[in-house]
Amino acid sequence: MKIFDVHLHTDCANIGIDSKKLIEKMEEAGIWGGCIFSQRPDYDYPETGLDFEGRVNQVLEWTKDYKDRLFPALWINPYEENAVEKVQIAASRGIAAFKMMCTTYYPYEEQCLEVLRAIAKTGKPVFFHSGILYTKCTEVQICDHNRPVNWEKLLTIPGLRFSLAHCSWPWYDEMIAFAGRMYTDRTAYIEEGEVPPTMYYDLSPGTPDAYREDLFTKLYDFSPMGAKCMFGSDQWVEEYNPERTRRLLEMDNKILDKLGISLERRNKMFYQNFLTFMGREDLIKEEDVILPGSDDRRCPYNPQVVDICKKWYKKLNFPMEYDGEFNRALNEYKISDAIDISRYDINEKDGRRNLLSFLFMCDEVEKKYNEKGIDEKVLLDTLGDIVLWTNAWSEVKGEMYLGELEWLRCHMKLRLFRLGSLEFISKKSPYACPELGLEKGDNVLDVHIPAGADLSPEAVKESLELAKAFYAKHYPEFEFKHFICYSWMMDTELQDLLNPESKILKFQNMFTLVKDLEQENYSALKYIFKWNSARHNIRSAVCTSSFAEKMKSHILHGGKLNIGVGVMKI
Repeated sequence: MKIFDVHLHTDCANIGIDSKKLIEKMEEAGIWGGCIFSQRPDYDYPETGLDFEGRVNQVLEWTKDYKDRLFPALWINPYEENAVEKVQIAASRGIAAFKMMCTTYYPYEEQCLEVLRAIAKTGKPVFFHSGILYTKCTEVQICDHNRPVNWEKLLTIPGLRFSLAHCSWPWYDEMIAFAGRMYTDRTAYIEEGEVPPTMYYDLSPGTPDAYREDLFTKLYDFSPMGAKCMFGSDQWVEEYNPERTRRLLEMDNKILDKLGISLERRNKMFYQNFLTFMGREDLIKEEDVILPGSDDRRCPYNPQVVDICKKWYKKLNFPMEYDGEFNRALNEYKISDAIDISRYDINEKDGRRNLLSFLFMCDEVEKKYNEKGIDEKVLLDTLGDIVLWTNAWSEVKGEMYLGELEWLRCHMKLRLFRLGSLEFISKKSPYACPELGLEKGDNVLDVHIPAGADLSPEAVKESLELAKAFYAKHYPEFEFKHFICYSWMMDTELQDLLNPESKILKFQNMFTLVKDLEQENYSALKYIFKWNSARHNIRSAVCTSSFAEKMKSHILHGGKLNIGVGVMKI
């Protein structure tokens, strides 16, 4: 979806207009367009403001080359001379919206209401500052002017579209209460047949970061304003900071993920609501409209997510022992249909949320497999790792828990495929093996061994043949001549610990070991014992096989372990 930034200021210094540079910086942040406020009126700020003509000309100059992306808003004070006439002139000259900041007046004063009635007749919206204002107070206490309840009189103005900015910080609870009043009584003070006034909510900071999750929770749990939010960064166009916007987008999306807020509702917040607010529904592309996941248009969640999680829990054949915890988690968590593996937090420590999220994302993986014509068996075998890693981490945590997210991201992004007993990742080789003609940087298939894999020579050979056929069919552009395996199973120490007939040693012997790449490493203990096993706690490890007993004794008697590299030429 396209993302609009609804809250952009022009710098008081007016250091120059370069809309092309602004668009480039916005695109760097993932922003398509937004609304630009003119410089402040000289009525309020005689030293730094501009007169009417200067403000109009300035903001139109900023937006003239990007008329469907950058929208000009005139900052106006209702007490400046001929304010109503200026509204009409500005609208006729292409001003798309108006901006007000109640520094020396209240929004319910008659002069302000008169100007707002004039704005409503033009069909243009008005952006208001709301919340505390960090400006030096002189003759009046300006903070009190910007409390949300002061906008109650706007219920009497038919057709008015207005927004309250900066999350009304610190009065967002008051805003939510006022919004309930607004939407309960929005037709009570206008004549029959007239269009009711509509309030939107500008989420530009505003709230300090620590309060933002609380605000979003309240907005989407029980406020009608959850459906009228718009994203804004509150930045200067001359010095637009892409990193600041990206950070805000990342924070907001992370909160929305945690709350389970739907893709449809985010589409409104980042895209549709702004264009509707600006009266530019003509710019909303039919293919960009995301239908609600529920008949209740106020529902911020997609109820289909639960069914999708259940579907993949069943398809991946999870053990029955998880059924109780799984069903409780479905009732406890709200998972968003907007989550995506490309931005999922792989450091998330909530294992149950991870499991539900990855089960939901399996649906998108299935679509990508179908697009490439990959067999469903490969899909289910590959995604079966979700079960394996749930088992491994649940054993450690003592509850249903999915970890190893960075590894599983490879599966979800179609970088890893299980073909028979083994798993494969196409990559550039980080190693060289001159004796087999492998140079560093050559295309290779990286071989991985999932838990419980059949390592009999017959199964391994079958898997390697499946891999060659799979990549030739589905990724013909990826030509390779070698398999490589970076694993504890390539450790030469195993030759003294295992019987020569061991399947692990037979697997190792299929590769040429690059001995100068062998490195001391004890990750093998995780695979042989519990996933939290390490050299320092091996004494308490429980042995479930003769191999485990030999491995434990080896470590306790000062033996070392390695990770080695094996290479096989096709």
